[in-house]
Amino acid sequence: MRTITTAQGIGDWCWLAQKLINQDEKFDWIIPCNDFNADVQKRAFQLQKLLPSLINSMTHKSLKFRRDVASFSHRGTWEQVGKRDLILEANTHLEAGQRIEKFLPDLKTSFIIPFQTTTENKKEAKGILKGKKLCGIYTSNQAKIKDSWLEQDWIDLMNLIIRHNAEYKFVMIGAEYDRPFLDNIMMWGHESHFETCINKDLGTTIEVLKGLDLLIGFQSGITIINELIGAKQTVMLYWNDQRHANIINAWPDPERIKSGQYKGCHFCPAEKLFDWLINNNKL
Repeated sequence: MRTITTAQGIGDWCWLAQKLINQDEKFDWIIPCNDFNADVQKRAFQLQKLLPSLINSMTHKSLKFRRDVASFSHRGTWEQVGKRDLILEANTHLEAGQRIEKFLPDLKTSFIIPFQTTTENKKEAKGILKGKKLCGIYTSNQAKIKDSWLEQDWIDLMNLIIRHNAEYKFVMIGAEYDRPFLDNIMMWGHESHFETCINKDLGTTIEVLKGLDLLIGFQSGITIINELIGAKQTVMLYWNDQRHANIINAWPDPERIKSGQYKGCHFCPAEKLFDWLINNNKL
């Protein structure tokens, strides 16, 4: 069994899966680890049961992404890899503004990843998806590290949505370490405004995403997965620098970009994003 060493996040891995699901081999995967990303690793390991055709195992190793992975990542075609173990990541390719189709260009690009969820995942998700109109909110304590929205920005957006259509409920999505941030946002409204999908199995989270009318989330794995399961609507907020600007439209399905089913943009005033949602009939 060959080994691939790659980036740590589930979104990073999903960009590789867009290409590698179109070959016949499965792999042992190694992802970087440190104290900060322990919860990221926990979620990444759940990918194994969701895509067994591509993942034989996942383990972690003390590595730094830029130093130990990106600097040595394979550049070229899949055929050139041969039968050796390798280091592989798509991040730097996308950060350079290159479309995902040009990464491992001899492999087909898929814009839907066939995650294998369970009956239990579907049942648990059904208990969360209660409401006529459901808007997922995916944010994180980690998002506060960057120049992004704080609690009040999310509250401003939700206020605008509720005033437009009072039937909307918000499904708050995140890991356990995100709970204080999400709780602060939920203090804004009555409990009837909210459902929660916090610290759930990744398969359950995927089934919740499938049932949403739209997801608004920051640049991270869950928002990437939302787009790669063909969900109804993805709005993805990126940090405001050139590296992230280049990624915005580099990996989703061009047809969904054109239709507006995928909307990528930098963090902006909540009113501006709301206006786009209204003007494009997304609410």
